[in-house]
Amino acid sequence: CQRKSGGRPAKDMGQEGLKQRRGKNNAKPYSGRGSDPKDEGTSKPKSSQEAVTQSDWTMAAFLAMVAFMVYTEGGHPLLNVTNDCIPNMFTPVALLKQGTFTFDEFNYPFFYRWSLLGEDGHPRGQLEFRRFDEFPRQEGNDLTAGDLLDNGYLTLFENQSARAYNVVASKEGGVVSTFGPGAGLLLYPIVLAVTSSGIYNLTDLGDPNHFEQLATLGHFAASGCVSLSVSLLFLSLRVSKIDRESSLLGASAYAFATCVWSISATGYWQHGPNNLFTTAAMLSVAQGHFKGQTSWFAVAGACLGVAVLCRPAAVAWPLCVGAHLLWSRQWSRLLSFIVAGLPMAVFFAWYNVRHFGSIVTTGQTIASVTISKYKGADGLWSSHLLVGLSTLVLSPARGLLFHSPWLLVGGVVGFSSKASGRIEWVKPFVMAVVLQVFLAAKFFDHWGGWCFGCRPIVDVTPVLAVVAGSAIPIVRRSWGLTAIFLTILLWSIGVQVVGALAYNPIDWNGRLGVPWVVNGELKEVLYCDYDFVNTIKPPPDPLIRRALERWGKPSEDRCTRLDVDDPRYRGRLWDFDENPVFYFATHFWASRAAMARGNHRDVGLNLIGRVRSHGYADCSQGLCRPNASAREAFFRKYKALKKSNKTLGKE
Repeated sequence: CQRKSGGRPAKDMGQEGLKQRRGKNNAKPYSGRGSDPKDEGTSKPKSSQEAVTQSDWTMAAFLAMVAFMVYTEGGHPLLNVTNDCIPNMFTPVALLKQGTFTFDEFNYPFFYRWSLLGEDGHPRGQLEFRRFDEFPRQEGNDLTAGDLLDNGYLTLFENQSARAYNVVASKEGGVVSTFGPGAGLLLYPIVLAVTSSGIYNLTDLGDPNHFEQLATLGHFAASGCVSLSVSLLFLSLRVSKIDRESSLLGASAYAFATCVWSISATGYWQHGPNNLFTTAAMLSVAQGHFKGQTSWFAVAGACLGVAVLCRPAAVAWPLCVGAHLLWSRQWSRLLSFIVAGLPMAVFFAWYNVRHFGSIVTTGQTIASVTISKYKGADGLWSSHLLVGLSTLVLSPARGLLFHSPWLLVGGVVGFSSKASGRIEWVKPFVMAVVLQVFLAAKFFDHWGGWCFGCRPIVDVTPVLAVVAGSAIPIVRRSWGLTAIFLTILLWSIGVQVVGALAYNPIDWNGRLGVPWVVNGELKEVLYCDYDFVNTIKPPPDPLIRRALERWGKPSEDRCTRLDVDDPRYRGRLWDFDENPVFYFATHFWASRAAMARGNHRDVGLNLIGRVRSHGYADCSQGLCRPNASAREAFFRKYKALKKSNKTLGKE
């Protein structure tokens, strides 16, 4: 056999060609790891096989920009500032101002319980205020909180464990956020940049506009987190080789037809940052799966570590992803995943030990004990599983499928079709979804307290959106499926519009009405509507007479607050006729106008007052009576700070 110049023996070339031809017909089945072999031996150029192109990145940026504009133009940022948001907003302020995670009683008096004392030194009532130069709301009071303190008429409650649930006591003194430190840490560089640039001085707690400025910043930060998660979800679908139009529709549905708009983007909860880093981890796992690069799993580990710092319940994500890598014996990927997430785990352990005394103790585990007693629960995991699952999935007040039914149709089609092969990488995240929903259903507060929609499980929405989005190409092949899908998608968008633009925490969750509770079961409710000014309108007489004939004497003979946290009235979660979506849709403009007429700066404070007024402590039994020695120590500390020109909320 003669060799041609620069060539190979003819026989070798023939054998090599035969091997290549046989390889096309006898290729090994796709193992689910790395890139699909069917994509590798084709005649198409490599650039045409890549799912993500420059135009996809441009589209992702455009999606994020549109989502951010919609989220931030919806309404006043203070309308959805609730207890959960407040410590997340003030943690970066405390870090910048005092270099600590703790809130003291002088700079942050709104995190504490204050008692107004009479001339005899006994408490006359409870006061709430944000700064010491404010006039607390108390009949006949014409002094600021600082004046009351100077004259000995103001002191801390002895039982500070009865404070609002959004803060808990720290071993270092003072209080810290009930929730994970991650959300506050992520906001820190933004607070630092805004303060350093002179736009706002967010360390000046004495500024009357401080709370509004911080709430606005928090609203923009939450909107930014969710907007970025929209773009990352779009890229996750493109990496999974879903066509561009279907990926665009899936990401848009996630942005505007799920509760990430009405919940995660409306205020600086833990959910917005958690949604962002969950989708970032999903994109990283998808990239590592299709490209076969171990480094992407390191990125995923770091992202999920930050997600746990934001919301400790997100520990289900790294546990399931790590378990999947261990089960499939992907040792190098598992090692990279663990090493990258380890720094966040070490920091969280240090934070818990420093403030709560144990690695496994978090602020939420401490606060949950107190809240469970207030809500009449037998323990932290006392909810009946079927009751919790049905409430979170099906109920008109909290059900995921009532608020975003498109996820069900897309998910069913996605798992029962060839689309599931494209998103094989999402399986460990689906396992984590099952775990998180199970835990949320068993948790004593499975309905999420005073909230809109499926807030307890809103963190699983990105995973469900990827599964549903992968089915859109199959749905588009059938006119019937397309019509059904678009119909329920429009419904889902309408629900989120109502939740994002008209919802406020008080009007439905604590709606007034006349209840009939028979043998512990809520049989009927006649609601006492009002004109959003304070004028109560009792139910019509014919309805009252009919209910009296049917059930007898009502449980309350007057319009009373039917708090869904009260076990007697929790059946309202299943009221299809008067559910929150229908209620705020029919009272859309009236609700917005009423909130706009209110004092925006007191919205968050009023909600703190609402929780406190339900009475974790009973003053009638002397639990809130001030202790003399504690009172003297407090005044000594106060006068020392004042003498040294340190601030009482001022620079």
